[in-house]
Amino acid sequence: MKKIMFFLTLVFLISSCSNDSSNSDSTQLFRNIFNNTSWTDSDGVVYTFKTGKLFYWGDNTGSVYYTVGSYNNIEYDGCVYNTVNNLIDSEDNDTFTIRQITSTGVGSFCPASSVTFTFQVLNENTIEVQTNYDGFIDSYLINKTNNVSTQNAVDGTSIGYLW
Repeated sequence: MKKIMFFLTLVFLISSCSNDSSNSDSTQLFRNIFNNTSWTDSDGVVYTFKTGKLFYWGDNTGSVYYTVGSYNNIEYDGCVYNTVNNLIDSEDNDTFTIRQITSTGVGSFCPASSVTFTFQVLNENTIEVQTNYDGFIDSYLINKTNNVSTQNAVDGTSIGYLW
């Protein structure tokens, strides 16, 4: 009887120590799943996702990319913002939420702000983009398109292209 109890205890311990790797598998995150894919909106603006970047944004005149980080003294729209922070709020296999937070700027009207982009997969060819600019919410669809080159893209935040 002691052997059976020992065996059952051992089986229980082994099964309770198993690791559910699906929760921690970074290959199942949005930017890994959609790595090197491009999507276009109704205005012809193209979004491209790659690992290591938040996203690329561009049209036929050029493209910029955004990364996680903190930037100082960024000029945008007649203002100079002391700090601009780009961060990831959440990322799973079909949703990617990012935020850009700016401090109060120096200029005529330069309030602090927070802009959130949420990319939500609807199906294999369509992603819904929801933007929240200090409480003003908008949404639109982007559709899968041919891959677009991002070779000459520049860091959008550092050159003052804020969201």
